[in-house]
Amino acid sequence: MNDKQYNSLMKISTMLNDNGINWGLGGSAMLYLKGIQTSISDLDIIVDINSFHMLKRMLRRINHTISSQDETSDSNYASKHFIQMNLDGVDIDIIVGFEITTDSEHYIYPSGDDLSKESLYLDNAEVRLCDIHDWLDAYTIMGRTEKLNLIKQYLK
Repeated sequence: MNDKQYNSLMKISTMLNDNGINWGLGGSAMLYLKGIQTSISDLDIIVDINSFHMLKRMLRRINHTISSQDETSDSNYASKHFIQMNLDGVDIDIIVGFEITTDSEHYIYPSGDDLSKESLYLDNAEVRLCDIHDWLDAYTIMGRTEKLNLIKQYLK
């Protein structure tokens, strides 16, 4: 994780927490913070569907460009809302009601109290982490074998 990503993570974590939003950091950044060496292209923030209205209010109050909302080029994602934004030069994907659909499976990411089960405190900011086992399931359905293998190795 580079300095820009770290600083943006501290900033978005504080904003989400201060606004009472139920969220968790997922994807490569979560893997990295768990000690798994992987490259990070963006920050993946998973938000509980019940926090969507609070999230919209928060996004209206901050002065950052939102690239797109409720659009994704991959038809396998059936999430309720998908927001791409840039915070201080770092791309952030905010996924509300995370769901994945393939020809044979439909995966719904845990919500409520099960959305994130662990927190790290970095520079006085609480960073809520999604559960690595939930991402094992998600990466399996997404067919992301590189990330899947990294998690399996970590869990041994």
